[in-house]
Amino acid sequence: MNSLKEKGYYRIDSEMKKRLKDFYGGFVPQKESRQCIKEIFEKSKYLVDPHTAVAYAVYKKYIKKTGDKTKTVIVTTASPFKFTKSVMESIDSRYEKSDDFKLIEKMSDLTKVPIPSGIKDIEKKPIRHKMVCEKEEMGAKIAEILK
Repeated sequence: MNSLKEKGYYRIDSEMKKRLKDFYGGFVPQKESRQCIKEIFEKSKYLVDPHTAVAYAVYKKYIKKTGDKTKTVIVTTASPFKFTKSVMESIDSRYEKSDDFKLIEKMSDLTKVPIPSGIKDIEKKPIRHKMVCEKEEMGAKIAEILK
């Protein structure tokens, strides 16, 4: 790992490559991720976050590509309440124009899951970070903050 810090790159040797053969990775476009959110919800009434939807979509591709039907566990990586707008839009396009804060309540009603404490009343909490910048400025702005 020092190589990355000192030389700016990291090399994977043949021994490491052998160990990586047990891993499978992939990606899906946003549209496919959203379809998975809807599919999972319609099948099980369970709402997943966009990251978990990507994992599920990649898993489906893996099965299709390899035929491997080994039982698999997909670990939910985040709460759908952190991505309320995109999750709710995924299950029904009528939520596209809805207020984000109202969607938090709607999501809770729909899923019968209580709103997580960190998100409850978020609308009333003070905004701590107000800086806005263009993506091209991000590096400089972050460096400025860290000084």
